[in-house]
Amino acid sequence: MKLTRIEITNDRLLFANNNDRVFSLDLLDGINALIGLNNCGKPNVLNAVAPALDPAFPFDPRRDWPRASSGPGPG
Repeated sequence: MKLTRIEITNDRLLFANNNDRVFSLDLLDGINALIGLNNCGKPNVLNAVAPALDPAFPFDPRRDWPRASSGPGPG
């Protein structure tokens, strides 16, 4: 399997203020890197992709269970 594109919709942490947006990322051959400022959601992208690539990916309630937002920005 070759992953060529990632699309994430309705992610509670990536789009805390606007849930109708879509995050999309085209992947190139070779190595791809997620680069950005602190607290911009890089791990959230990886956490969204991991269960899609591995059906046996373990569910961790501390990481995966939706939690209430504490205001604007990531929960």
